Amino acid sequence: MVVNRSNLTQEMPMADFTLNELASFSQNEKALRNAFLNNYKMIETPQLELAPKAESLAAIMAYNKAISIRKSSKLNLLTMLLN
Repeated sequence: MVVNRSNLTQEMPMADFTLNELASFSQNEKALRNAFLNNYKMIETPQLELAPKAESLAAIMAYNKAISIRKSSKLNLLTMLLN
């Protein structure tokens, strides 16, 4: 079975391909993605727990305490960041 997608769009015609070629391409892409993620240890595993560092949380909390946003009748919103 040959799928011709060039009739669907006039701007960017696509090449004809078979379903077997599409399946092969899809399997190759999946294998490449898994190989890439495995090399960089980015595939989530049950023993891998992602959590922010304590320093990151402290910085966010400090910013939360330092910022002040209030409604103003003339300026809509007034934002102040205290040092």
